[in-house]
Amino acid sequence: MTRKQALELAIQALAGNEEAVQVQHIIIDELHVQAMQEFIREYLRIQPISAEDYNVRRTRPSRGWFAIARYNYTRRWRILLEKLNLPIYNNRGMPNSVPQLKVRGISDYIFEE
Repeated sequence: MTRKQALELAIQALAGNEEAVQVQHIIIDELHVQAMQEFIREYLRIQPISAEDYNVRRTRPSRGWFAIARYNYTRRWRILLEKLNLPIYNNRGMPNSVPQLKVRGISDYIFEE
């Protein structure tokens, strides 16, 4: 059987069994939600200061942070935390405060020639 024939058979099988595909997507979505809830519980329990710290200190059955990041379509630790609305911890286990921008005023000077 050629690759083309195998692909055609797979397409026909999927088209004929549309309900099975929908059920499979629902199950996968539920598993992703459960994994994200578990990640949030672990994150709040551990209060890690970095992605590496999370992976080292998490309980083993829970998934690593990168798997959860993929579910949220990102590859960055900070963006994942922002998407899940989680606090970012510093070295002392305290959430970092939002950095304040310091604006320095510049006066308009008229320079005489």
